[in-house]
Amino acid sequence: MTVIYNGPLHGLGGYKGMSIDLGSYASVAAQTFTQPFLDAPAIFLTPTSDDLVYAASSAVGGFTPTASSATGSGAGTAANWLAFGRGDKQQSVGYLGLKQDIGSYNIQYGAATIDSATTFDEAFSSIPTIICGATSDEAVHVASAATTGFTPTESTGAGGTDADCDYIAFGPASGKHKLQGDLGVAKGKPGTAWIEVGTASTAAATAFQFPFQATPQVVVNPTSDGGFYAASADADGFTATDITLAGGGAGTSCVYFAIGTKLM
Repeated sequence: MTVIYNGPLHGLGGYKGMSIDLGSYASVAAQTFTQPFLDAPAIFLTPTSDDLVYAASSAVGGFTPTASSATGSGAGTAANWLAFGRGDKQQSVGYLGLKQDIGSYNIQYGAATIDSATTFDEAFSSIPTIICGATSDEAVHVASAATTGFTPTESTGAGGTDADCDYIAFGPASGKHKLQGDLGVAKGKPGTAWIEVGTASTAAATAFQFPFQATPQVVVNPTSDGGFYAASADADGFTATDITLAGGGAGTSCVYFAIGTKLM
């Protein structure tokens, strides 16, 4: 386990040299970051079509999305991705790789039910980047995304039957909740927003560097050939656990993004 960042939400805007880049692709191919990172970042990769995929070959300049070896998986090829790590050129400016002012962005997060529509607390001005991770035994992809919400959908090839997931949506704000001002925390989220981003393994439970005030939302995405969900999450940590996949690979490594409230 390695903690890449533990700190306040405004760290997304360049705090302590951190940087963020995000994008999407329609077909599986190597992805190049807008600007290189200083170290290989944590990459969160969530399919937007029916597929099982993981982020392989991560480097400072990009990564390679790779289809899971699980048998019977869907034939989708599209996905959203978000990379977070120590920046090179854009961190001091506080700009996204998209060259848009990060201060005008909003971040919303919460729990959702797979195959049920989820409505954002506040609409975005354009469709946000959504990363999603199961919190019970089921693989999930993001379908039917809009400025007002999305539908997390069960992925073909997953043997589990559970229906819980956590999500983080990041995109241009349409209202007052922005990373500038009130930190982009959606309505109804009390306390100070805090995030922890790091790497984990199914080999052991993951303890947060500092506990949250309450159980945070935890998105776990694979960086090896397998599928994982965040089990037994509480204010102190979680356990990355294998999703039941027919013919799935033996990978154990993953990245996590935990976001919640913290008393200061």
